[in-house]
Amino acid sequence: ARPRSRKLDDPVVRAFVIARLNEKFSPEQVSHELRTAFVGRDDKQVSHETIYQALYVRGKGALRHELSVEKALRSGRRTRRPQSKLPTRRGARSWIGDAHISTRPHEVQDRAVPGHWEGDLVIGRGGRSALITLVERQTRFVMIHRLPGQHDSTTVSDALVTMIGALPMSLRKSLTWDRGSEMRHHARFSIATDCGVYFCDPHSPWQRG
Repeated sequence: ARPRSRKLDDPVVRAFVIARLNEKFSPEQVSHELRTAFVGRDDKQVSHETIYQALYVRGKGALRHELSVEKALRSGRRTRRPQSKLPTRRGARSWIGDAHISTRPHEVQDRAVPGHWEGDLVIGRGGRSALITLVERQTRFVMIHRLPGQHDSTTVSDALVTMIGALPMSLRKSLTWDRGSEMRHHARFSIATDCGVYFCDPHSPWQRG
């Protein structure tokens, strides 16, 4: 797939959006202002959802660090409030703790420093086999480990300790994973390897790389 340029990559549009957000405009108001300021210019129009994504989701525009105000929205929230009216399940993925991708070091994003890994669990047909894949973000070096019949959290954690623990300390800085329950024992892995683990936002496994 060819990479698509984002409208917020346009320096004029980006400066306009940042200026309005600094003035405490809401994303909906900013989107409306763009339609007024650039009448008939579809290339200068940005939806409010795109602005929300750029504020809340790392890798989708990363506007927040360019603002002069600490809290981007008038509500003062740092994280987006779920739109679903269904009650939040208590304890759902509580084992993730504070290991969210938003807390991942900035150096991971630009791939300039080696030692940051993207991990995944690939499960075979019927769940009878599985592989752990680790990709180093800078060099794209790949490590693959075949698991026995089981791929529970203890088995996965032990395998990751074997894979990462054999590397020099300079090459085990972070590991980014999706929210699969096979990483329930990530804290145990981090203690054994001194390698931090960070988890993608819900339904956003593409944030790994």
